[in-house]
Amino acid sequence: MNTFNICANFGIETITAHEIKTGIINNTFVVTDKSGKKYILQEINSNVFKDVDGLMNNIELVTEYLKDQIARDGGDTQRETLTLIKNANNDRPYYKVRDDNGKEHYFRMYDYIANASTYDEASEKYLFEAGKGFGKFQRQLDGFDASGLIESIPDFHNTRKRLETFISSLDKAYKEKDAEYIADAYPCIKYALKHADIANVIMDALQTGRIPTRVVHNDTKLNNVMLDNDTNKALCVIDLDTIMPGSMLFDYGDAIRSGANAGLEDDVNLKNVYLDKNKFEAYTRGFVSEMAPIMTDSEAKMLAQSPIVLTYELGLRFLTDYLDGNKYFKCDLTRPKHNLERAKAQFTLTQDLIKNYSYMNKFASEIFNEYKLDSSKQK
Repeated sequence: MNTFNICANFGIETITAHEIKTGIINNTFVVTDKSGKKYILQEINSNVFKDVDGLMNNIELVTEYLKDQIARDGGDTQRETLTLIKNANNDRPYYKVRDDNGKEHYFRMYDYIANASTYDEASEKYLFEAGKGFGKFQRQLDGFDASGLIESIPDFHNTRKRLETFISSLDKAYKEKDAEYIADAYPCIKYALKHADIANVIMDALQTGRIPTRVVHNDTKLNNVMLDNDTNKALCVIDLDTIMPGSMLFDYGDAIRSGANAGLEDDVNLKNVYLDKNKFEAYTRGFVSEMAPIMTDSEAKMLAQSPIVLTYELGLRFLTDYLDGNKYFKCDLTRPKHNLERAKAQFTLTQDLIKNYSYMNKFASEIFNEYKLDSSKQK
């Protein structure tokens, strides 16, 4: 589709556009208008996000609420949260167009946040700031009514449902795939089934009310927090597609999974994949320093369990996609078993997290008690 024509439907006369290739779900471009002002243009993956109206309503509600909170605290509302651009008709925060084959495509635009960067791999200092960024983001949304949001991806972090889907895909694969395809995945399949109890940990606590339902980001990779280039401080949380009701533990656990892994998410050398304790401690301290005033004792007691759950869950998702024929995640075309390699890395990390559970639990408990006491003194 013609990027320049799409931008015109947001009332923007574009002179340059270049694609950002880091995402694995949406297609993203940085565009510049004739005045030199920059914007972010994204094509929303409607195969993943079936209810685009609901998705965009989530983002609009949350960013407007955040702007009120930021303004109340004397912050910069144009830099500390995303700003959506309405389409040229000013009737919705996205533009829909059909291609020559009749397929609908959905686009949205944000103001570009200048003088800020994201990092895929970072030092402990950046992880600390990312922790503060996600913790502050969730704390600012503490008063937001989560019931006003749709599930943009139903059961996104419902690990129990992810396990059920995996088992269904496994049954189908046994019937439809050749024996070699299944045999290659057998060690991962065996691990997933052996550790199936992990799938119940957070979901049981949520459904019984032992932990509260909050507004959560649900995709807390380090590169979803922008840091100010001048101060290196956390500035803005981005990629709000998976803003939904859920548990704080989803956000913390997924951040440890992605940020404190010594290896890569799809590392083929599994000796590289283990918990980096320094990075774990840096992120935990940053996140808890912001969240301690509103975190419940029950949530705090489960902090160390959550990375195990979220890592196991992503391993299930990669393995399921492999069994389904690689339909969800973008894969490297030079790596025909890319999703299986991802699953192996995630289950390797899961096992190392289990091994380090006592250490993680002790550290998280100490940090929570430290910041909880500080916040009590400030009151």
